[in-house]
Amino acid sequence: MNYFNLTTKTVMTFKEVEAARLAGSTDQVVCRHDFNSLQDAQDVVIAFEGTGVVLMATDAGEWCSPRFDIIEAPKVGDAISYAYNGDYYPCGHIATISKSMKRIVSTEGHVFNRRRLTGAWLRAGMWTMVSGHINKWNPEF
Repeated sequence: MNYFNLTTKTVMTFKEVEAARLAGSTDQVVCRHDFNSLQDAQDVVIAFEGTGVVLMATDAGEWCSPRFDIIEAPKVGDAISYAYNGDYYPCGHIATISKSMKRIVSTEGHVFNRRRLTGAWLRAGMWTMVSGHINKWNPEF
């Protein structure tokens, strides 16, 4: 889970937030548990524009908690794999991304479509795009 320091415009980890808190920092830090609407998350994304970090607000749906979150947007050239049920297979790098961020195509020709406003891109309705080159199989089978 990411934390967003609105004072310094940096993305932080939990350990960094705790260290700053123990040091007496008064910076305003928010995380996904602080967002009550997609607009709240979008406001943080807008605050980070121009910092070099490209973020996206996401909505996991009304039956998920926490519903709203912010992820780092995928970029052309990022290494990716596809995964399902503990199996991971590398599939090159991101070749193209549509302007709406709904469709991502890998250098190997795999097409991933974004599922609604979530932070998940699916291939063939079940294979999820994950970052990095991972070649691992579920040991259960």
